[in-house]
Amino acid sequence: MSHNEENKKLYNEYYKDINSRILSNIENYDKAILSLSVTMLGLSIAFIKNIVSFENVKDLIILEYSWLFLVLAVISTIVSFISGNKANEKHLEFAEDYYLNDNERAFEEKSKWTTFTEYLNMGSGLFFILGIILTVYFAYINIE
Repeated sequence: MSHNEENKKLYNEYYKDINSRILSNIENYDKAILSLSVTMLGLSIAFIKNIVSFENVKDLIILEYSWLFLVLAVISTIVSFISGNKANEKHLEFAEDYYLNDNERAFEEKSKWTTFTEYLNMGSGLFFILGIILTVYFAYINIE
């Protein structure tokens, strides 16, 4: 086996390993956003129901915004599953064009679905962080 062939083989193995790590990170990220957002929603509802008397609540609007951000985190994560599937379908088209139609430039273009999914993933993380910050701040100002 030539040096170039050996390098290609090593690169392909490394590429597969990195892709599996990326996939694992994305899956864990999505699971974390979904489960933690729903958990925080539940905890904040329990907090206002059982710990703080509703009559003495301060700045309820903060809690409402935290709920909004947590719900947006859940929605953007769920929508990212759909857009991610669309991106994968587009990548299959690129692969077909590259491998079966000998189009060397097939993978040069980035799928709009891929870009949309990336924005959704960043958005879900941002919404989650904002929701957590507001929920904690609301709890902090309402604990007597």
